[in-house]
Amino acid sequence: MAEHAVATALLSLLRCALTEQCPPALSAEDWRVALTEARRQRVEGLLYAAATLAEPDSRPPRDVVLVLYAYARRVEEVNVEMGRQVAELFAVYDGLGAAPLLLKGHAVAALYAHPEWRTSGDIDVYVPCNFDRVDRWARVHGKDASPYDPRVTKHIEFRWRGFSVENHFRLSQFYHRRLNRRLQAACAEGLRREAPAWLEVGGRQVATLPPTVGLLHLLVHFANHLVSEGVGLRQLCDIVMYVRRRRDEIDADWLDGQIRALRLTLLTDAVTTLAVDRLGLAVTEVPYRWQRDDRRAAVLLDLVMESGNYGQGFAVRRWERRFPRLRKLRLLCRRSRRVARFVPAELWAAWVGKTANLCRFGWRALRWRKQVLRQSRLS
Repeated sequence: MAEHAVATALLSLLRCALTEQCPPALSAEDWRVALTEARRQRVEGLLYAAATLAEPDSRPPRDVVLVLYAYARRVEEVNVEMGRQVAELFAVYDGLGAAPLLLKGHAVAALYAHPEWRTSGDIDVYVPCNFDRVDRWARVHGKDASPYDPRVTKHIEFRWRGFSVENHFRLSQFYHRRLNRRLQAACAEGLRREAPAWLEVGGRQVATLPPTVGLLHLLVHFANHLVSEGVGLRQLCDIVMYVRRRRDEIDADWLDGQIRALRLTLLTDAVTTLAVDRLGLAVTEVPYRWQRDDRRAAVLLDLVMESGNYGQGFAVRRWERRFPRLRKLRLLCRRSRRVARFVPAELWAAWVGKTANLCRFGWRALRWRKQVLRQSRLS
């Protein structure tokens, strides 16, 4: 699989940012190409971190520095405000007896050398207790809350004070029924085995996932989006930083068993190969067993570079704005042959599940249209 031409410069700069090393001397054009790709991948903050580490003879051109500086300042302001909202949200959820846990994004950002420069996304919260009570609060105080449908989703989403919040009633899920049962059992066991990690956010101590189940969650999340609309470099960098910062706290034997049981071995080997070869993760830092897989790592890199951040690298067709489920099905078709090299069982199950969900959605839309027409005739 031919590697994207833009990958080399960007990956070398991301490696420097993650390892806090001086970047190599690159041409002005290399920096501009890296900036263009960093925007697709939403890793501009890491690119700015690399620029701040550059020696005089390896600094980027002035126009690139100005763009990166402006972006870093904006994302820093967003992250500070998001931290305040996370602290307030957790105070509410604690009062509702929800025992919330902060997931992914903002929790992983704290592991970076410059957390304030990591591009933020949603506020993801796992609600293990009193989910119905939290859901009622979200629908009263939030906006645009999504339907609660445990058959299809693992969370409900709503808007709150300018941010998108996802309340998870499941940490994650697979389409494959047997693997999903194993995943739910693994998550429950992992939460029982270890105490939550704690993090200061917005001046408040908030709980995050225990170290071992936290890494498993990141790997499963990576697999979910690899099968779906695509996954980008930002998620790969998150895994690298999580492994580097948490490796001494991770139960390798338990994690190895879960990776095999969930059939994630091929994907984990490819992810780790990429992390070691391209993003500066030392072999001695990897806290689980893995085997080098250069062929799958090359395919995975091609998928990551092609998709951009959660599939944003793919052009959106006009009809897909109205039918996002059809867009996901199209992207699944486009990428299935390569994705099958990593998670074949889950890919097949996703084909069946997404088609069934699409048919269910279409039937609901048809019933709604008939009701509207009937009411218009009566009026």
